[in-house]
Amino acid sequence: MNIDSKTRKEYTKIATYYYELGMTQEEIANKFLISRQKVNRVIKKCIEIGIVKITIQDDQRYDIEIEMELEKKYSLKEVVITDSSENLYEALGKAAANYFRRVIRDNDIIGFSRGRTISALLNNMDNITSGNLSVCQLVGGDNCREDFLNYDAIVRKASEILNARAYYLYAPTVVTSAELKESLLKEDSFINVYKKLKNCSVAVVGIGKTFDKDDEKRTSRITKEDYVKILNRKAIGEICARHFDIDGNSVNGDVDSKIIGIETSDFKQIPLRLGLAGGLDKVEAIKGALRGEYINVLVTDKNTAKELLK
Repeated sequence: MNIDSKTRKEYTKIATYYYELGMTQEEIANKFLISRQKVNRVIKKCIEIGIVKITIQDDQRYDIEIEMELEKKYSLKEVVITDSSENLYEALGKAAANYFRRVIRDNDIIGFSRGRTISALLNNMDNITSGNLSVCQLVGGDNCREDFLNYDAIVRKASEILNARAYYLYAPTVVTSAELKESLLKEDSFINVYKKLKNCSVAVVGIGKTFDKDDEKRTSRITKEDYVKILNRKAIGEICARHFDIDGNSVNGDVDSKIIGIETSDFKQIPLRLGLAGGLDKVEAIKGALRGEYINVLVTDKNTAKELLK
């Protein structure tokens, strides 16, 4: 748009009053004896024709640009990046707690998986004042020495911090047969809890790496025979005991029929699915989770984020 020098001077003066002197549009309108609507149009034009150039000066701008690129690449609601510090779990937990605190609303039903990062999130949370919250155990439990590996311990801690009612799945993560699972599904206690799971408005989950069958960290919830089958299908990661490959395809096979927990189809219907994971060793697992649309919000560290963009 070309404007004459007189108009340009008038526009520049209005912009100066607005941006540098902090006058309101109403004050400028009264001063120039024009309508507030015209002031608004002039201010917009000043940006369009280059009289005003807005720059955001912030030392975290680079991180924000990476977050926005990841959001676009994987069609995510939001990405939160933290520094790749030595204590990665703590850094991720703090970042996730800040995000979680911002998005939580009255009457939310929040489902949790387990892990060090989720434990760190809860350790960095202040008591929440939102009303009528519920927290759920997304998958059946296991007896582990570390509380952060126990689904029920995570849910219990979350219920205390959030002043929420807790719903537990009193069953193992994986049972011995599909028939036993079907029998458990008919129990009133499970039916009531599962209804709550299906109505979750928020899910908070860790993204696990699928380990080698001989690794000591290999989950004891799945038999070695079933685990070998999963590995042979090129499993790369897991969320809530559901393993997937690099493209996000399920590779659990018939193991799914023995898992006590929210089904993948129901999990993906949860409106906000917050995934917490970082570290270069988890890049492939996170990629699989993103491609499979298991999560729509990601909290990760800067180094991992850069790898995810490649």
